[in-house]
Amino acid sequence: MNEFTISRIDTDLGVFRVSGFWCNKDIAPLALEVALIEVMSTDGWLVLNPSTNAVVTLLDSLSPMLLEHLQARLL
Repeated sequence: MNEFTISRIDTDLGVFRVSGFWCNKDIAPLALEVALIEVMSTDGWLVLNPSTNAVVTLLDSLSPMLLEHLQARLL
């Protein structure tokens, strides 16, 4: 798996900063593991706990956008 950092991604769900690991190899197609996720709030970046149910649900919604962003960086 490769380490990644997305310093800022604007989505319909908010503005996020995300880092972790991902793999786009044939053995594990488009695997994504988020180690740190932050959301832009009115007071700056707010760290979210990726193990809470609400953030797990958020990550499920964000994963396709994050993977698309990471794949586009490879081009």
